[in-house]
Amino acid sequence: DSEDQYDLMYSDRVSGLTKANNGNSHVALTFHHALASIVFSTSEAAEGMSYKITDLSIQGTIHPTGTFKQNYNESTKTDSPKWTTSESTTVNYSPEIPAAGITVTTSPTIFTAGQSALLLIPQSIPDDAQVTVQYEATTETAPITTTEHTQVIKLKDFKLVDNASNTIETWEKGNRYIYRISF
Repeated sequence: DSEDQYDLMYSDRVSGLTKANNGNSHVALTFHHALASIVFSTSEAAEGMSYKITDLSIQGTIHPTGTFKQNYNESTKTDSPKWTTSESTTVNYSPEIPAAGITVTTSPTIFTAGQSALLLIPQSIPDDAQVTVQYEATTETAPITTTEHTQVIKLKDFKLVDNASNTIETWEKGNRYIYRISF
């Protein structure tokens, strides 16, 4: 459940940095996200059709737990943070969709932001990772008909928007991945 998720951030190590305690001095910290984030968006509806997403879920054999180490190098004074994942397990994640569903609009709309974003330990995307989308399709010409559909899409089949020949192979720390569902 997204309510049970917590973001994890870490700061760069500030070894050797000090400031005088005069009431207004501080040591600046730079924070980074240690997790990856997945959200979903919609694109334009086909002409003469309208769509409403009624349910969405992610399934797959994903690493839900692991160990995070900052890996500070004393001689170079640099961090090389790294995750070590535990064994993988099958997960089924369903972000909250409003009871009325998500109506597909004329411009891309992120609909799983905020509490509904899936936070993950950075990892390779497993071959069995998939998203299941349930939606209603309605024709806008007479007679109006509405039909319910279910579509299953492998997460490795989503193409990058800026380079349609590439797909995402790994979820990297500190990145948000927006999967756009097109109708």
